[in-house]
This record gives sequence, C-alpha cells and structure tokens, in this order.
Amino acid sequence: MTNVTSNKTVTANFTAITYPINATANPSIGGSMSCSVNPVTYGGSSNCTATANTGYNFSGFSGDCYGTSCSLTNITATKTVTANFTAITYPINATANPSIGGSVNCSVNPVAYGGSSNCSATPNSGYTFTGFSGDCSGTSCSLNNVTGNKTVMANFTAITYPITATANPSIGGSVNCSVNPVSYGGSSNCTATPNSGYTFTGFGGDCYGTSCSLTNVTATKTVTANFTAITYPINATANPSIGGNVNCSVNPVVYGGSSNCAATANTGYTFTGFAGDCSGTSCSLTNVTANKTVTANFTAITYPINATANPSTGGNVSCSVNPVTYGGSSNCAATANTGYTFTGFGGDCSGTSCSLTNVTATKTVTANFTAITYPINATANPSIGGSVNCSVNPVTYGGSSNCAATANTGYTFTGFGGDCSGTSCSLNNVTGNKTVTANFTAITYPINATANPSIGGSVNCSVNPVVYGGSSNCAATANAGYTFTGFSGDCSGTSCSLTNVTANKTVTANFKLTEGYVLNVIKKARDRVLSLLLMVKLVVA
Repeated sequence: MTNVTSNKTVTANFTAITYPINATANPSIGGSMSCSVNPVTYGGSSNCTATANTGYNFSGFSGDCYGTSCSLTNITATKTVTANFTAITYPINATANPSIGGSVNCSVNPVAYGGSSNCSATPNSGYTFTGFSGDCSGTSCSLNNVTGNKTVMANFTAITYPITATANPSIGGSVNCSVNPVSYGGSSNCTATPNSGYTFTGFGGDCYGTSCSLTNVTATKTVTANFTAITYPINATANPSIGGNVNCSVNPVVYGGSSNCAATANTGYTFTGFAGDCSGTSCSLTNVTANKTVTANFTAITYPINATANPSTGGNVSCSVNPVTYGGSSNCAATANTGYTFTGFGGDCSGTSCSLTNVTATKTVTANFTAITYPINATANPSIGGSVNCSVNPVTYGGSSNCAATANTGYTFTGFGGDCSGTSCSLNNVTGNKTVTANFTAITYPINATANPSIGGSVNCSVNPVVYGGSSNCAATANAGYTFTGFSGDCSGTSCSLTNVTANKTVTANFKLTEGYVLNVIKKARDRVLSLLLMVKLVVA
C-alpha cells in the first residue's frame, strides 16, 4: 500500500490443513467403522468406533490405533485405521453314547454363521444305532441356518453285558477284567492290583475271595476289589525339646492322606520354622506315601546387655553372657584404663558389682570411671615476688599443662625450679604430682652517699642498696674540726629518711671547718718547735 491517506483494513485469510483418516473394515463384510471427525484439522482429534455385522465379532484396531478403542489426538498427518472382524463359527459337539458304541461325523464342523451341516452315525461291532438326541432327533440329522453352538448325540445300544468293576477305595488300587463288556454267554477273569501304599484284601459283589472268574455271563456283573490303606507315622519333634511342642492333626496318616502340623513355642522361645519334610513357618503334608519327619525349630529369645563405659576412654565393661537367653543370668565386670578409677555401675546395676539374674528384657549397664588427676603445687619464691599460673591444674593422667610466671612490680622472674627449669614450663604426659617454683629476684636501688668535703666526715645509710619500695635512713658523722651542715641531693635538712624507694638515690652530707680550729693548731705547732730547739741547745751544751 502506498500513498496511504486514511485508515486501512487488511484481512489475511487462512485455510486449515486437514488430514484424512483412511478407515477400513477387515474383512469388508465383517462390519463397519466410523470416525467422529474425518478429515481432521491440524492438531485436532477424532474418535473411531467399529460396528460388527451379524455373524462377526470385532477383534480390535490396527494401523494408527490398537486395542479395542481408538482415540486419535494432536493429528498432524494422514492416519490409517483398520477395524478387524472375525467370523463367528459354531462348533457341533458330536458324541457317541456310549463312546464305544460307534461314531458320529458331521459334514461341516465348526459351522459358519447361517451355514448347514449333516451328521451321520456308524455303530461299532456289537452295537446298534438307536437314534439321535440333542439338536437332532430320529435316525437322521440335518442342521440348517446355524446361529449357535450345537449338540448332537448318536445313541448306541450294546449287545453285551458290562462288568462294573470298582476299587474300594478308588485310590486303593485297580481292578481289570479280561473281557468287559462280556458277550452273552461269554467269560471274563478279573484281577486286582493294589496301588502303592495299599494291600488287596479280597473281592466283593459277584466275586468273593482273592480270585474272580465269571462264566456264562447273561447279565450285567458287579465286581469290587477291596483294598486297605497302609498308614505312615509322622515323627514330629521340637528342637530343642524345651523350646516348645509340635502337634499334627492326623498321625499316622493313611496312604495319600494329609496332615497339618502346628508348632507352639514355650515361654522364652520363638518358633523359627519347620525342617525335615516341611519348611517355612507352616506345615501341610499332602499325598503322604511314606514315613515323615517334621522338626519344629525354636530359638531362645535373647536380650542384649548394652554395656558401656562412661567416659568411653575411662575403661571397659564386659559381661560373662551377652546376649542373655530368657530367664538367664550374666555377670558384668569393669576394668579401668590406666589413669582412671572405677567408681561404680549405673543403669540396671548399681554399686561396684553387677549380677543380672532372671533376665526377661534388654538391659543397660554403665560402668562409671573417674579420671585420676595430679595437682601441680605452683609457688612463687618469694611469695611477694610474683605469681605462677598453670593452664590446667589439677591435670588428668597423661595430660599436659603449661605454667607461666608473672613478676610483681619491683621483681624480675629468674627461672623455674622443681619439675620445670629455665624460663618456660611445659608439663607433658603427667602421671604424678608436680611441683613448680617460679623464682623472683627483688630489684635493688643503690644510695650514692658521699661526704662533702670527704675529709669533713662520713655518711652511712641503714639499708644500701634498697629493695623496690623499701626505706633507708642515712646519718652523717663530722670529723674533728668539722661540723655537719646538712644533707643535699635526695635528702635535705639535717636528717635523711628515704621511703618507697623506686630508683637510685644520691645523698650528700655537707661539712665545714670549725672557727678558730686552724689557728689553734698552728699555735700548738709553733710551741712544739720552740720546745724542741731548747732541748737541742741543752744537749749541745
């Protein structure tokens, strides 16, 4: 569109793609089929149904459907669906009565729906045909427009006399007659054969004793062979005998007979199953033809003892019997590991011994242990010098501990003594008491005490050097001709008392000459010299 100057409407027209369903009947005369939608638009659905004609059965779909229903969905291509039909046929149950009297044959068997068949009878030697019965009657049989199953019986009459030979009981054995049925005036010998598990005891009916010979037969005969069943014992036992008992509904059992055995557990036992001629938890013996052995197995109920050590590293606990059978006994003993002591039982035991008797339930026994600990005697030397602490104290057996020393103000740590040495202390694999001494040395401060002038006198301090925080008193003594004038430095005045000393100190004692002392000394010296000169003169003279 070009040069658009107004609104426009454009419609695009589409046609849905359709897919045909090729729907056919097989065979075509068998029936018909139809689909709800055909053809089907793209992605559409259709349901197809089959209808059988008279005389046919619908047997199922094939092609793009299978089974007895057909639902096509999301169709995106051509589909093929075949409805399969099967022609209905009807069997003719054609029998001879009695079967040894002759035979009957039908020209068509089975017969298609609406078809026909002719049946004819042929007697065997010694028999005459007496007529049809069932869906035919009289002496001829023509079946027309057959639309259901048919029964045709050809009846024959024997010209002979049957011998009714039976075994009593029927499972006891068999009886056979050499000729049966017997023609008029004929003969037959009958013999009895016992089955396994039975013995023959004699004939009854038209024979007696242990042999049977029928002669000049002019009527039906009855011969009974009598048998007695052999019986078989069931050896039913409990294992162990105290575990319970086993009973069988029939014991002994006649040949071919049956018996059910049941097990009952005694208190403290459970039934675990049968063995021998039975297995599993039930025992049904059928068609017994030999001696049987049935063992009911029982297992004593046991109760576990949950024996634990607390703590698990502290030791172990063992019980003489574990698990314990119902009503049984067990003694439990505890053994401490190195570094632990046993303190007693808990749970289903108490105290220091454990004897469990008449056990009828699960038991719990706990052996309690306490770790042996070793104290560390940690001291400071001197006690005012500082402190010593150990990371673990007391220490469990085999354990470790680190000890550290802290000096107080005015002291220095000089090293460990006892079970440690040097300036560090690590105690490992402790298996005994330990002694650790942290040695400290007091810090001392010297007092530099001097006289000024040195010939003027002396100065002495009561304590020198002085420990940290200590005290000292200093005193000055003047020499002859000097007088003490006072202290200077860390003291002043005429007395000196140093307290709480935390550093080196300087104390000076000041002195001065005494007035007139020097002139007097000179005068005395002059007089002494003159006296000596006079003495010299006197000696010379």
